[in-house]
Amino acid sequence: NTALHASCRNGSDGSNLKTLWKQLRFQQLQPDTITFSAGIAAGERSHRWLDALSLLRQMDQPNAVTLTSVVAACAAGSAWEQGLHLFLTMPSQMNFRPHSSGMVNLLHALGKASQWQRACGLLAQFKWAGADADVSWQHYFAAAGACSLAGHWQVALFVLLEDLPHGPLIPPRYRYSAAISACKDALAIASEGGATAGELRVSGLWEHALVLFSEAAQETELQGAPFQASTLRNSPTRSTRSMAW
Repeated sequence: NTALHASCRNGSDGSNLKTLWKQLRFQQLQPDTITFSAGIAAGERSHRWLDALSLLRQMDQPNAVTLTSVVAACAAGSAWEQGLHLFLTMPSQMNFRPHSSGMVNLLHALGKASQWQRACGLLAQFKWAGADADVSWQHYFAAAGACSLAGHWQVALFVLLEDLPHGPLIPPRYRYSAAISACKDALAIASEGGATAGELRVSGLWEHALVLFSEAAQETELQGAPFQASTLRNSPTRSTRSMAW
C-alpha cells in the first residue's frame, strides 16, 4: 500500500504501477480497497485508463471514489465512450450514483471529442435524476464549452444565460465572460473554416458579443462590481481557443 501511494503521489507514468502490482501478486498478498484505490488513482494520474479499468474489474465491491477515479482516467485518456458507459450504468449495476466531480471531467472529454449533444444530454439526464443539488455551475460551463468548441454558440449561450440557475454562487461577470468567449470561439472556428471578413461581419457574432458586454456591464454595476474587459482574460472559464480582444 505504501509503495502504491508513493507511486500515486509522485505522478507515476504507470510502469511502476504494473511492476508493484506484479510483485503484490507474486508475494500472494491480497489487495484491499485502499490498495485498489491507490492503484486506480495512479492510473488516473498517468492517463492509463485501461489499467484503471482492469483494476476496477478485479474489485469485489467498488465504491463511488474508485469509480469516479476510473471515469476521470477514461476522460483524461480520451476514452469518453468507456467513461460515459461506466458513468451511466453505475446507478443500476452498483446501486449508487457517481460523484458529481466525475461528470465534470466527462463533460470536458465530450467537448474535446466534439460530442456536444451527448454533453448536453448528460447534463439534462443528471438534472432529471433529481441530483440538482450536485450540479454546480462547473457542470453547466463544461457543457457550454462543449457546445462552443463544436461551433454551436447559440446553444452555449442558452446553457449559460437561460439554463444555468441564477444565484450568488456564480458571479454574473463569469457567466457573461463565458458567453462572450463562446461568441469568440465561434468567430475563431468560422475564420479557421475559411470564412471571409465580410461573412464574419454579417454573422452577427460581434453584435452578440457587444450586447452581452453591455448587459454584463449594467448588471455587475448594479452589484457594485464593474465589468471590465480584463475580466474576460482572468475568467477561469475562458476557452483556450478564444481569440484575444
